[in-house]
Amino acid sequence: MSFEQALSSITQEDVDVLFLSELPSKKVIREVLNIAASGRLVIANLEADTIVKTLELIINNFPTNEQPQIREQLAVNLAGIICQRLLQRTGGGQVVISEIMISTPPIQSLIKEGSLYQINNIIQTSREEGMVSLDWSLAELVKTNKISFEIALENANDPQQLRYMLQA
Repeated sequence: MSFEQALSSITQEDVDVLFLSELPSKKVIREVLNIAASGRLVIANLEADTIVKTLELIINNFPTNEQPQIREQLAVNLAGIICQRLLQRTGGGQVVISEIMISTPPIQSLIKEGSLYQINNIIQTSREEGMVSLDWSLAELVKTNKISFEIALENANDPQQLRYMLQA
């Protein structure tokens, strides 16, 4: 069987969790969204370094006329996104930074509307809900001397916001 055929048979099987190392095509993405809509936990690995880029990667796989439906499916079925990167640690080695988004009603609305660029604002103001912005992660690593300020600036979503966080 093909990868796509295997995915389409999952809804007839007793599968609770599906882990995918990639989402290679829009056909696979559509099938994975349908699997998630059926109540199964889907964990997928994508090559994107921010939450917004992850969402854009998924949505932009589809023609413009199909994107509203895909955004709707994502908004309804997405539980969250975690983006991780390895950065050069001060003194050698590497350290991981994480950006975490939880699907809340404001996030769902922004996804439905296609206003992905505003998601970072929600993440930055939603620490109490478990969200962690990339810039906050970077600031914490600079404060604990795990990475240099220069490395943090190179990787920041918003260098001005990062500078502000480090002054406070």
